[in-house]
Amino acid sequence: MDGFQYLFAFARINTDFAGLYDSLLEIVEELLESAAYLQG
Repeated sequence: MDGFQYLFAFARINTDFAGLYDSLLEIVEELLESAAYLQG
């Protein structure tokens, strides 16, 4: 039972990290587009 709880917690942490990583990528892309726009 402990092993399953550990795997479930690990999977949940991985999905949270994946969502955070996707959000960071979107923010970086928006910043790059803004910088390119400001530079002309």
